[in-house]
Amino acid sequence: MNQPVLNCFLHLPGTGGSTFTHNLTQALGKERVYHVSGDNSLEVFLALPEGEKGRIIFICGHIPYGIHRLVKRPVNYFTVLRDPVKRLLSDYAYIRNTPEHHLYPAVNSMDLRQYLLSGVNPVGVANPQVVGLQEMDLGGQGGWFRVRPAIPDEQMLDTARKRVFENMHMVGLTEYLPQFMGMVGSYLGVKLDLKAHLNTSRPMPDGADLPKANIELIKEMNRLDLTLYDELIKA
Repeated sequence: MNQPVLNCFLHLPGTGGSTFTHNLTQALGKERVYHVSGDNSLEVFLALPEGEKGRIIFICGHIPYGIHRLVKRPVNYFTVLRDPVKRLLSDYAYIRNTPEHHLYPAVNSMDLRQYLLSGVNPVGVANPQVVGLQEMDLGGQGGWFRVRPAIPDEQMLDTARKRVFENMHMVGLTEYLPQFMGMVGSYLGVKLDLKAHLNTSRPMPDGADLPKANIELIKEMNRLDLTLYDELIKA
């Protein structure tokens, strides 16, 4: 008997993944969406009884590519990319406006340039989307993307290209999240609307009023993410 497809949403930090997961769960029901977060680790999912696990049709969270090696079902991958400059500015603003965030005590007193150069969030400020598309150790509870793998830049970029252009069933852009959700909904045969936004910063920064030197530093530190994003929007 054919196994049902397990759909896997790779939530890259700061790209709207929490919003996508929340609205997806609202549309499908909690029993059909497994959110890798906190105590709901990937290990817990893999250890679920087969009957319970079989009812789950979407697994979402900060998990690396590679879950198809660990389950006995075909896997379709989904992800969302974001303009790297806007992603970083939004993430910085979100951390500073969220006292419960683990980086808030360190980042709250930093200006943008201090944050970029501080080293408190090394992957978060430098190519987190390309890093997040690598195939890594699937253990742990989602902290894998906070450590840059010991892989040359161009090799990481080539791997990320393969993920986006060959391995993903569907790739969206944060700037067009409602359209991406509509396509996922059509694929699933459900109505999937953008009804609620999670983990957003207000006002949403766009960098227009920042010193040019800061924007150039962001671009320099996120060269790989910028290359991948530009290639996707031109595809």
